[in-house]
Amino acid sequence: MTAGSWRLWGEQQRLIQSQLMKLIPAFEGYYAGNTLEQCSVCSKPIMERILRATGKAYHPHCFTCVMCHRSLDGIPFTVDAGGLIHCIEDFHK
Repeated sequence: MTAGSWRLWGEQQRLIQSQLMKLIPAFEGYYAGNTLEQCSVCSKPIMERILRATGKAYHPHCFTCVMCHRSLDGIPFTVDAGGLIHCIEDFHK
């Protein structure tokens, strides 16, 4: 290869790389939305820790009492006849 063809090759390589970099965010969004579990409350993909309760997956900050909206991550809870999640204190009110 001549110096000119190497320069052309480098320019083509940079162009391809810049086009690929534009595709990565779109691919990551597609991948996350189609392969990760979705939160039962907000329907967004769960990217980090999954809290599992009542047979469903939640973001820890989305798993809350329906009455006081306090996070129930690591806190005892119960479910009423309608399937709604309550902290123990609110359930007994």
